[in-house]
Amino acid sequence: MRQQNLFVIFCLILTLGFVLAYGKFKDYFSDSKDLQKQVAYWREQKDRVELREAVLQDQMRDFQVEVARVIPQKSNRLSFEQKNLLSQVRLPASELGVDLSRAELERGRRFFREQNYTEATATFKNIIEKYPSSGRAVEARFLLSESLYLQGQYPLCIEQIEEMMSQYPENDLTGFIMLRMGQILQSRNRLDEANEVYRTVIRRFSSNETLKAQSQILLKNSGSL
Repeated sequence: MRQQNLFVIFCLILTLGFVLAYGKFKDYFSDSKDLQKQVAYWREQKDRVELREAVLQDQMRDFQVEVARVIPQKSNRLSFEQKNLLSQVRLPASELGVDLSRAELERGRRFFREQNYTEATATFKNIIEKYPSSGRAVEARFLLSESLYLQGQYPLCIEQIEEMMSQYPENDLTGFIMLRMGQILQSRNRLDEANEVYRTVIRRFSSNETLKAQSQILLKNSGSL
């Protein structure tokens, strides 16, 4: 009888230990999930701050160019303050981080017109990586997507189109490149998905008559109108 009582007591102690251990593990993993959420939140905040800083740097560069334009060019007529300001706005391009996206974009366009899609792709990628906050980045990504499409690199083309849909949802260029997505899906006999893309373009870009007309033509050709 005594041995049975001891065995029962041992089982109760063991059970209590398991219960306490389970509680500890539950609290630990719950804290881990909270920590992961906090890390994801702060990463998102960091990305926003970096984008804001890039935009401010762009605005500062534009300001420096404007200041350099209005300051007199003959240094012997400048005050000390003007000379100091002029020295700042005339720093080398490498130090100022001058936005050369205009020249790079024109270079990429030339490759594209010449149907040199390999060089065009490399140039447009370079613009997106070096000048992500430039207003020319959207056209560079559009032409990059089109270059990939014309090379038959459909998976990479789809990736770029999805980036445009995420970053520039209201831009008309996004609507036009979405038509390429529909064509890719249609070529793979994924007609329902292709038609949904065309309908989305019609709804989202209803004010652009050209986009609406092209979407309706593609929708009709797929047999859905």
